[in-house]
Amino acid sequence: MAHRQIIRNVRSGKFAPIYVLHGEESFFIEEITKVLLACTVDEASKDFNETVVYGRDTDINQILASARRFPMMAERQLVLVREAQDLKCWKRKDERQIEGRQNVVKKRHPLFKRESQGL
Repeated sequence: MAHRQIIRNVRSGKFAPIYVLHGEESFFIEEITKVLLACTVDEASKDFNETVVYGRDTDINQILASARRFPMMAERQLVLVREAQDLKCWKRKDERQIEGRQNVVKKRHPLFKRESQGL
């Protein structure tokens, strides 16, 4: 779907259950992300219904737990995963083991946003 169509849909209140944004044009990805951040959750309930995490700082289980929560006193919630390409679930097992040894302390904390890098 073209980025302008996604933006029109979001502004008119027609939301898809999940957005996976990736590609070479980071401008379009960022434009869609800004509109989603502005239109999905109203300003008064952002503290409760908007979760923004970074792929390198979280894992898929935390993302799913956030996405499974019910919105608090709102119609919907937004879970934004920035730099989703850094999620450990995308890496090969041997890469995860090496990285796990280097980072002894684990960092803790559905829109997936992949920063533009070649696929």
